Amino acid sequence: MVTPTKIHLKCVQMPVVLRLNILCTLILFLVSIQLAFAQAPENEQAIDSLEQLLISANPDTVRVNILNYLGNYYMASSPEKGKATASEALSLARDLNYYDGQIRSLANLSFVSSITGEWAKGLDLAFQGIQLARQHRPELELSFSSIIGLAYQKQKNYKKILEWTLKPLHSKSLTSRTTLMKGRMQDDTGTLSELTFPGFQIWSCAMMSSLGFAETGSIDSAFYYANQSLDAAKNSSLPDPMAGYSYAALAHVYMKTRQFDSSRVYFHKAMQI
Repeated sequence: MVTPTKIHLKCVQMPVVLRLNILCTLILFLVSIQLAFAQAPENEQAIDSLEQLLISANPDTVRVNILNYLGNYYMASSPEKGKATASEALSLARDLNYYDGQIRSLANLSFVSSITGEWAKGLDLAFQGIQLARQHRPELELSFSSIIGLAYQKQKNYKKILEWTLKPLHSKSLTSRTTLMKGRMQDDTGTLSELTFPGFQIWSCAMMSSLGFAETGSIDSAFYYANQSLDAAKNSSLPDPMAGYSYAALAHVYMKTRQFDSSRVYFHKAMQI
């Protein structure tokens, strides 16, 4: 016999699990923040504008940047198209010895490989990006932490998630409140202006860390990092829906402790944003 309590728990659990599946695929590196707004009219306009710019773009660093921006938008609705665009950007960036473009292309390719099931390839591409960043753009190295965490999430290797996603959260330059508040997430055209936006780095890595701790039984730490992600979402210029995913992370932790009423409260908060 199915009791009202059992029905209640099923109603709480299933939506939260579905929400967390979305959450995990959205934990990514800085440049993919547009994924939450892929169908927005302004993003369609941005894609149209970038595609028009691409038609007349010479084979130079500007073209690489346009391709990388387009790859970000394409990955939301058509991962294969995003992968092809990022691959074109990487090839041209290598021909030009344009290291910034190579690093961003590798980040795009690593992310899209992981979300399409090629997590081993995703890891390899991320490590290539880290090596280049260390040599040419050290400030971009930490931007790969959440990408690597995503690849390990696909393997359910939670210890490895924590190994990588805790690194940026222990970086004093990244976690200072002054740094958190600096910068703009997007420029006036709607495209991302910088890969190392600190608010997003903290938000994404803290949420992945919360998942890792929740799945390994460290509940206090899971709560701590879920709240840290929520703080980053609220206190930096991240779009409002990002706070919704942080609430979903808190709902997940409460579910792990079988506090289903609290889990439901935070799930409803997540759905209202």
